[in-house]
Amino acid sequence: MKKLLGLFVTSLALPCWAFERPAPSYNYFELGYSFIDIDDSSDLDMDGLRYDLSFSLGDRFYLRGSRWEVENEAVVKQNITRKDFALGYHYDFSDFHTVYVEGARGKYDEVFYGATGHFFVKTKNVAVGYRVRPMEQLEAGIRVNYEKFEYDFIPDENETETTIDVIYYPLEKLGIVGQWQSFFDEDIWSVKARFDF
Repeated sequence: MKKLLGLFVTSLALPCWAFERPAPSYNYFELGYSFIDIDDSSDLDMDGLRYDLSFSLGDRFYLRGSRWEVENEAVVKQNITRKDFALGYHYDFSDFHTVYVEGARGKYDEVFYGATGHFFVKTKNVAVGYRVRPMEQLEAGIRVNYEKFEYDFIPDENETETTIDVIYYPLEKLGIVGQWQSFFDEDIWSVKARFDF
């Protein structure tokens, strides 16, 4: 997390006027791998695939959908699947600085194989974020997400999550994403390929 945060802060200090660069895009598809380090136990650690899709609706609005599924190799195997669908609005301060706000609904499905545990939760969340393209081959972003988990059998639960992205573009429309995300008391680390369109 500290390395990603340091790279993000460094990108803000770069002389943004010195480079030719495109604006951050809201039309993209991402595919990658996620890893959750749980309590320093390799048996409980979880990993799996992640998909993200976003496309613009006019000049200001966009739709975004995501899905990730992770599991572990514990004695009682655990699998988590999460899906989100969001509508967002972005405001561009310039060609390379943009802020956004979005509201989303989602589903969170957790299964314990070999046991009777199966939790299905609906989620609602509101997020605000900032993205910057300080140079042609680099983009960075930070996002704060307030989420409500709606359970059927216990009181609802609220959680604030933070996400930091750093994207390196070796090609004009192809990026490599490094991402850190807080999720309750755990850290989610992701590496993804990003295709702008």
